[in-house]
Amino acid sequence: MRNIDILESFELEINLLDDNINKPATSDSEFWLNKGLEKFWKTRYSGINNKGRGFEQDQKRIDDLRTLVTVKYYESTNAISDSEYSIELPKDYLLLLGDTASILPLDNSCNKCWSTDEKGRYIPRKTDTLEATIETIDRQLDNSLSEHRLKYCQARPLRLIRGNDVYLYTDGHY
Repeated sequence: MRNIDILESFELEINLLDDNINKPATSDSEFWLNKGLEKFWKTRYSGINNKGRGFEQDQKRIDDLRTLVTVKYYESTNAISDSEYSIELPKDYLLLLGDTASILPLDNSCNKCWSTDEKGRYIPRKTDTLEATIETIDRQLDNSLSEHRLKYCQARPLRLIRGNDVYLYTDGHY
């Protein structure tokens, strides 16, 4: 059900009530319905509810959130440098439940352990990202043993969310 459908149903029900009751304006109704929806998905996601169960902890929670989860694919990114990329979050972004990145070796590098297609192009590998914060990003980038570094054709980019952008950091080799 879309938000506008909920609002229309609510206003239809309100109009059936006694005419002596002060009815809320549409903007007020929309505000409170949005607050209710926000509380709904937060309690279902976090586990702060009467069942004490959060996202993916039982089938009921999965079913509750199924209509709220949207999968987004981003084909292109804004390359800031060979080791930093950014992606703008969608306008309707609420919560990041999981993310993966497709990684490839840089064009000018020859990597024998990476699979290629029939035209000799590298085949992207999907991998989870590592979460970073503004306080920890420098330490994670400097750590020579970090999983974000490309070793044996395996790597996991560091993900930092700043404002409305997601920044992905690599070691500059993929």
